[in-house]
Amino acid sequence: MRRLHWLLITIWLSTTSPGCTQSADPLTAFANGEYRQAVTLWSPRAVQGDTQAQAYLGIHYYLGLGVEQNYRQALKWLTAAAEAGHDSAQRSLGIMYANGHGVEQNFVTAYQWYYAAYRQGNKHAKKFLDALASEWKLSPNQMRLARTQAEQYVVTSVNPKFDS
Repeated sequence: MRRLHWLLITIWLSTTSPGCTQSADPLTAFANGEYRQAVTLWSPRAVQGDTQAQAYLGIHYYLGLGVEQNYRQALKWLTAAAEAGHDSAQRSLGIMYANGHGVEQNFVTAYQWYYAAYRQGNKHAKKFLDALASEWKLSPNQMRLARTQAEQYVVTSVNPKFDS
């Protein structure tokens, strides 16, 4: 489980980049492991609708970084960001559904979120899609339905070639 947490942190950091280097910057605080400070800085932004803040706050709650682990709060913030089109939040929400963390395990919903992230160019989402397909977790019709449902959450399509 700890290995999954560190993998998620590594993936998250590799798909986002700090915008400024001031100590009051939540990205810098997160990158430096100052998780409580990052949560303090992200929280008001998330409440105001900043999707990046919502996504990061969701990760903080999902992994218990600077806050007590709380899947309900993780789901709240990741869903808000994912529905607004934040690709890393979509991928993270897919992980929650695939693993049944704080939600009922649902491979169709997981596939939907992975696919939305993938369509927006999230380079890590494809391996999750492939894993669900190769492990026969879904029928071809279920995958087609999930891809159709995912389209409503794709805000910036990079039109990757889909071959699964």
